[in-house]
Amino acid sequence: MSVFNKLLLAIVFLFGGIQGVRAQNFVPPDSTHRAGALQKRPVIDRWIAPDKGLHLLGSMMLTVAGTKTLQQNFGFKYHTGMRWAMGFTFSLGVSKELWDSTKPHNIFSWKDLSADVAGILLGRCILEIR
Repeated sequence: MSVFNKLLLAIVFLFGGIQGVRAQNFVPPDSTHRAGALQKRPVIDRWIAPDKGLHLLGSMMLTVAGTKTLQQNFGFKYHTGMRWAMGFTFSLGVSKELWDSTKPHNIFSWKDLSADVAGILLGRCILEIR
């Protein structure tokens, strides 16, 4: 088994496997709220969670795939393609968190964004192992 495969397995096990994140963020309205309204329950955002593993792996794969695609298909130089791929991946992560913040059962998670940055850096490290 290659080092890369061992690293992926360790990440998946560390973050609890790849599975959907179940959250029950809403409680029924009480007498102090108007009828039909939902009261938002605080969202628990843990550092070690399956969601963070998905952010890390997704950002890592997008950085590596983006760099290689820009290099091979569009003629970008190595470092230029890597910078573009890293920037695109980061902007995609920020956009996803901004989109999450508009949903009533989600928040903008700095921890998710940190996992995205860690995935981008891990992707860059993988690209440096040529």
